[in-house]
Amino acid sequence: MLNRKEFYIGYAATAPRGLAKFRARAVMALLLAGPLIATILVLAQQPFVSSVFEFLQYETFAGVIEERPYPTLLVKRPGQTAAGSEFSRYLLTVVGKQSAAPVVDGLEGKSVRLEGALIYLGGETMIEIKDGSLEQVSTALTDISEPTSEGTATFEGEIVDTKCWLGVMNPGKGKVHKACAIRCISGGLPPALLVHDEHGRSSMLLLVGLDGRPLNKEVLNIVATPLRVTGEVKRKGDSRFLYAEPSDFQPLRQ
Repeated sequence: MLNRKEFYIGYAATAPRGLAKFRARAVMALLLAGPLIATILVLAQQPFVSSVFEFLQYETFAGVIEERPYPTLLVKRPGQTAAGSEFSRYLLTVVGKQSAAPVVDGLEGKSVRLEGALIYLGGETMIEIKDGSLEQVSTALTDISEPTSEGTATFEGEIVDTKCWLGVMNPGKGKVHKACAIRCISGGLPPALLVHDEHGRSSMLLLVGLDGRPLNKEVLNIVATPLRVTGEVKRKGDSRFLYAEPSDFQPLRQ
């Protein structure tokens, strides 16, 4: 037991016996508790998703530009997917928290070549364009197919910015990422509704208005908020879009 009559003197060669024992026991308790606390904290955290950002690992891509609703590169492939598309679809972004729209302006339906780094999660992919690498290689226009309706459905999820969610940040969702997501979406990066199926698997629905317009500044006040959204789902190849108006998004009680 600590003797309160003992007095510690910093310049003394040794501490009083009672204080020395107390200090030794306190240090030993901290050493034993440290690994236990660290283990509890690690186990309490949610696992990170297996997203990837191939930072500065540039590859060359050739394809057709789709400007709206969000800049996309359509890369022709020899086979067809179950959805019946002849193109792989890669969302486009540039370095930083900015839209690729200024870079691809006026290139709708035209063939280009570019260098970029892949950002991907599961079957959803984005390319971060290397500055100054995009060049038009043909003036011929490619007929870009219209989206196919899959009907109206209701989803529950949260709005994320696609660049961070697909791999640039981890975690790229939730309140911890809210401020970053708002900056990215306000800069023009595509917003998406992140949803999960009954098995916990995640997927994203690119958000557009009923008239097909991009939804950026209109959803900033509800980013990272649990929502219920009803709208029409449309598919273009690998990409799924949710056509709905932000005024109809319903925050969920927490």
